[in-house]
Amino acid sequence: ALDAMARAVPEGAHHPIALGAVAAAAGCAPHDAALATAYTSITGSATAAVRLLGLDPVVVHRVLAGLVPDLEGVARTARARTAWEDLPAHAAPALDLLAEQHLRTEVRLFVS
Repeated sequence: ALDAMARAVPEGAHHPIALGAVAAAAGCAPHDAALATAYTSITGSATAAVRLLGLDPVVVHRVLAGLVPDLEGVARTARARTAWEDLPAHAAPALDLLAEQHLRTEVRLFVS
């Protein structure tokens, strides 16, 4: 899966595609890949909140832990959709544009 992705997208795949390929290569179940995707979609904001707002990281992670049932539900819903057209959104163009802008920005808040 990783070799096929590297050949198909030599400049680097978008995060969800890369995450799915890595999960497949690692032998993860599709539900686990969906759960990891849901989790990573909220941890970046949580980490930024700790860094930028000086929030207590223990409290922030307690909030994240409390979201586990919701994340499980999101992963179940994502797995129940088998056709592309059934997905709630086919893409996240604003995130793609921000990622492109981030690559070209000279000054960044965080190194990534």
